[in-house]
This record gives sequence, structure tokens and C-alpha cells, in this order.
Amino acid sequence: MSTQTPVEVQVVFDASKGRGRRSARRTVSPKSLPPARGGSGGVFGLVLGLVSIVVSGGFYYVTWWKADPEIYLRLLTKTPVALDVDMDAVAAQMFGIQMPPKSKVKPGAQPETDAGDVAASDSEFPLAKWSGQATQVAIPAVAYSWLTMSSLSYLLVAMAGGAVVFGGASLRRVGFVITVLSVLGVGIGAYYVYSEFGWYRPTDLRFGMGILVLLALGVGSVVGRGGRRVTRIASVSLILAAVVTGAGLYVGGQCGAVKIEHFSLQFIAIAFAVHAAWGLVLFPLSKRL
Repeated sequence: MSTQTPVEVQVVFDASKGRGRRSARRTVSPKSLPPARGGSGGVFGLVLGLVSIVVSGGFYYVTWWKADPEIYLRLLTKTPVALDVDMDAVAAQMFGIQMPPKSKVKPGAQPETDAGDVAASDSEFPLAKWSGQATQVAIPAVAYSWLTMSSLSYLLVAMAGGAVVFGGASLRRVGFVITVLSVLGVGIGAYYVYSEFGWYRPTDLRFGMGILVLLALGVGSVVGRGGRRVTRIASVSLILAAVVTGAGLYVGGQCGAVKIEHFSLQFIAIAFAVHAAWGLVLFPLSKRL
């Protein structure tokens, strides 16, 4: 009596025929993948973003802690006012001061001043070449235009730095935290200063502009993914701000509101080059992000 053994049939297909013509997919182990980068552009992007953040902080310091006090002084001392306005009466009305009876002074007479002090003060500034009315409009217009453009340019540079350094998936949360803390800092600071003093002092504005640098850094990390586009915009804004710097020095010299050594063509060219330098470097390097 014979026992029958079950027969197993195995079919082997050749990969070079039929369906096997499709290229075989290689499965890659997750362990063999390179680690995710924290920012955009690798080490190059990290260095570029960090330098942008440092440059932004430097421009903030120069704009609001060095240039702004000087601009404020020039607005007060070099902007002409209408000759028929009694400034003492205006000040007395604003602050509730009772003015003493006017002394008998001949019309057109000027109070006695130290001629040496006046000559020393006026010798540092060129003579105004524009009319008083044109100067009255030009000085504040140029001053506030420069403050606005300079602030906008370094805030965009901060955004570019935040987008490059914190734009990666692993560090974007850090940028979001910086954004939230900056918004809270601006809100709490503004509320505290107003409730404590009833108005905002120039130093409060300067500190607030510093917090805006952190806010721009955080916003850049959230919305400026990759960093290339915002970096190019930041570089162009720096160059435009440099143009405004040169134009402001020229117009200020025409109005007699800029010192003589700051009104020379050489100084204007140096000021433009310093302000535009990082923008000229940043634009071609942004292609590598």
C-alpha cells in the first residue's frame, strides 16, 4: 500500500520579464536618513541668518539710541518757526503759566546774547541755502522719512534672520514662542508706561522699537519659510534706506541742520556705503538659501 506525499509547487518569476520590468524600489531605513536641519540652508544659512540678526540689532541701536536724539535736537533748534508767533504766550497757554507784564521793549529788539557762543554754535553748521518756509517743511519731513525707512529696513532684516535660523520644522516653535512673548511685552509695557506716567517718553519708544526687533524675528520664522524671498526684500530695503540716508544728509545740509563735516560728499558716500553694505552682500547670497 503506497502513501502519497503532497507536492509543493513554487513559482519563481524573473524580474527581467513581464511585470518585473518595473524598476525595483529601494526601501531606505529611517535610521539612514540625515538628521533634519534646524534652519534653512544648513550651516551657511545659519551663519547668514545670525549675521542678519546682529546687523539688525546694530541698526536698531544706531537709529534709535544714537541718531534719534540728534534728530530730535535738530528739529527743535534748526526748524524755523513763524516770526509772528509769540512762543512765550503759546507755552504759557499750554502749561497754564501766568505771564508777567511785558516790559517796554522797542519793536524788533533782540535780547542780549553772548556773541561768542552764538558764533561757536553757528560755525559748526553750514548756512541754509533754502528759504525759511522750505526749510520748515523739509527738516521734519526728511527726519521722519529717514526714521521710518531705517526702522523698516532693519525690521525686515530681522525677519530674514528669523526665517533662516528658525525657519526649520524643529525650531519654528521657538520662533512662535518669541512672537507671542514679544506681543505680550509690547502690550504690557505700553499699558504700564501709560498708566504710570500718562504719556510715552522718548526712551519708552526706543525700548519699544527694540521689542519690535524680537517680534520681527519671530514673525519671520513663522511666515518666511525658506527665507529666500524675505531675505531679498530685506536686502533691497537696506539699499533704499541707504539712499534715504544720503538724501537726508544732503537736504539737511541745504537747510543748515547738519554739521559741516557731515555735509561733505565724502561723508555722504561713506554713510551710504555703510548703510547699504549688508544689503549688497545679502542679495546675491540669498540665492543659496
